[in-house]
Amino acid sequence: MAIAFAAGPAEALDKCKAGIDRKDGTIYVDAGDIDGTLLWSYGPFDPGENFAHDPKCLSNGKAKKCTLAPAGNQLRNMAPSFCTLYLRDDSDTCEPRIQGCAPASRPVCPLDMQDRGGWCIDDKANALASGETQSTARILCIQQGRSLCPTHLIMAFDGIDLSKVVPNSCGDLTDDPAVTLWTERTHARAGENTFNHLNCYKCNNELASDAVCTAGALFPYFCCMPHSGL
Repeated sequence: MAIAFAAGPAEALDKCKAGIDRKDGTIYVDAGDIDGTLLWSYGPFDPGENFAHDPKCLSNGKAKKCTLAPAGNQLRNMAPSFCTLYLRDDSDTCEPRIQGCAPASRPVCPLDMQDRGGWCIDDKANALASGETQSTARILCIQQGRSLCPTHLIMAFDGIDLSKVVPNSCGDLTDDPAVTLWTERTHARAGENTFNHLNCYKCNNELASDAVCTAGALFPYFCCMPHSGL
């Protein structure tokens, strides 16, 4: 197995290195004197990610040929921008450069979302079988750093996805007249209770009536977020 390594800066994370297998592009990381948990990221301010679970990878304060993601995950061999990884443990950081790699664009959407015209949307509907109230759906999206998809985006995704290619995706469900989706927003006017005029999208291209979109109604939903350059 041919692996090329390039040493990172001399910090508390000793012998910080990143390598790439020239046969399949798998990216590896070596490091010594690890204090606590070793995490990796594409940028210095990105949330850290755990390495793929491998009991032989991290032991006795050392990392040996640790991979960024398990087999089948695209992050396993996705070279970061400028071919530099950012590593950190509980007390220090290092920035190993991958020798011989080709810079690549990082995904603009998380791996569980689809890229749709400047926005990311969940691959599949949430709570499709049981449904959630709009309030709960909104909170669950926010907890993931996302937002409940607003009506105009569901309309846009409906127009973009004209065929049922991915089961339970927005393109699929917005072609199903039996489905109603929660969306963010209200159509209340001045003096009206906003929670009595919630927006939900009937997938026959209609905005459902107030009798249907009540605060206690249970419908599936999609979370959205703008391109983030993850």
